[in-house]
Amino acid sequence: MRRSKKKVAYSRAPLSASSDHAVIHHRGRSRSRCNLKRVLFAIFLIIVLLYKIAIERILSHADTRVDANDGNKARKTDLKKSQNSDINDMVIVAKDRGYGTKGAVAIIASVPDNKERLLALWSQLECFYANDRYDEIIVSAPAWAKEENVIEPFLRNAVSRIPHLNSTSVILQYHLNDRYDVGLWCDALDSRTVNDQPVKGKYNEFVLSNDSIMAVEEHFTGILDELRQRNLTMSSLNFSFLDGYWLESTMRGFSRKGINTYTNQACVPVSHERWCPGLNITNKTEADLKKRCIVDNFEIGIASLFPRHEMWGLFPSDVPVDMIKEEFLLDGKTW
Repeated sequence: MRRSKKKVAYSRAPLSASSDHAVIHHRGRSRSRCNLKRVLFAIFLIIVLLYKIAIERILSHADTRVDANDGNKARKTDLKKSQNSDINDMVIVAKDRGYGTKGAVAIIASVPDNKERLLALWSQLECFYANDRYDEIIVSAPAWAKEENVIEPFLRNAVSRIPHLNSTSVILQYHLNDRYDVGLWCDALDSRTVNDQPVKGKYNEFVLSNDSIMAVEEHFTGILDELRQRNLTMSSLNFSFLDGYWLESTMRGFSRKGINTYTNQACVPVSHERWCPGLNITNKTEADLKKRCIVDNFEIGIASLFPRHEMWGLFPSDVPVDMIKEEFLLDGKTW
């Protein structure tokens, strides 16, 4: 889910998941240490800014002009235009000659209604998935993105410019986006790409991410590494101790056993009670309740399906108390 109450920067060293809670001592910190943290934070911001500028220059050469308002309008009419048709269009952007030898698939839920989401998608392709660990990278997008011709030229540009993407298959799919990121993941898992077998039945490992995070570490493979080395059913980029221990959905990995458990819980129709269908999202109060419903059922609720020793999160999502109090934090929620 895309969530606004916490923004996560994952340059911080991971905490031990064996502890029941994080204890943060913030009194008695020296002023020099605070100054050092400010300097390190400023350096991090400069690096992210330079990376963003570089990607924007690349995007300026592609025909990927996106009007956010037009995208939102198209997204609102998507269901009405497509409710009587079977949307499962597929475009093979790149094909791996050694198909079927690595045992893992990545699925990125992408809703390209603004340039920031495209930047996030590019960064993930370059830093998370441009390696030799995946047989397929599936970008699952809403149907209006095909009508607007937004994402296909973008992906072709990415494949031509990002090294190592030619070592895997890059597949673009269009689906009816009626259940947020969960629906785009589920539709891709149920799809058939190169043979008659559904994606969820072809692989041993699955990584699901969305375009709400920007990658900053090149050749990052931590999600798959933890899944394999610890013999887990689910791993994640971020974990939280709020409302118990659970893993956030921005980037999660699953074993075959884990993905079957996940799809049984998450891949339900939009009319199912887990989606809280009675809430009116045009009303701000009810829209907030809808978001909470999704987090409870498709993030916190998913974690409750697995034994604690079969889950592992790499980086903490909960904002440390001492960092909230730092002067450079403008909104008090980001660190």
